[in-house]
Amino acid sequence: MEPVPPWGTVPAKEIWVDQFFPERSGHDWGVVKLAEPVGNTVGWIGLKNTQDATWVGSTQTITGYPADKPAGTMWSANGEITAETGNTFTYTTDTLGGQSGSAIYRENYAIGIHVTGGSQTNTGTRITDELFDTIVNLTAR
Repeated sequence: MEPVPPWGTVPAKEIWVDQFFPERSGHDWGVVKLAEPVGNTVGWIGLKNTQDATWVGSTQTITGYPADKPAGTMWSANGEITAETGNTFTYTTDTLGGQSGSAIYRENYAIGIHVTGGSQTNTGTRITDELFDTIVNLTAR
């Protein structure tokens, strides 16, 4: 029996990815513009530019659909940001396959995008000045 998506399905209208991925670290992101607006049904999250802030030592959350949980169930985990570079965060939040692309967020705004997990730490793409402007410009089309 195929699992039923918890929120239904909506086709993509447009998809964008970074032209420098995978050659350059910190350029792993994608934007999907849906054919129908779904925010009023499933909810919204803001977006925050993290370029001029220091996040090491702060707690953040990742919410997604990890592969080791029952299909269609959403789970959240908190963890600490342990390092940051120009375009990436490293953090201790527990994640698993299926959560790549999930927002790394604090309060009600995304500060990054979860990219990969490891046995000790995970890595995400920071929302820098450039990425913030790119996302805003793409979604305004």
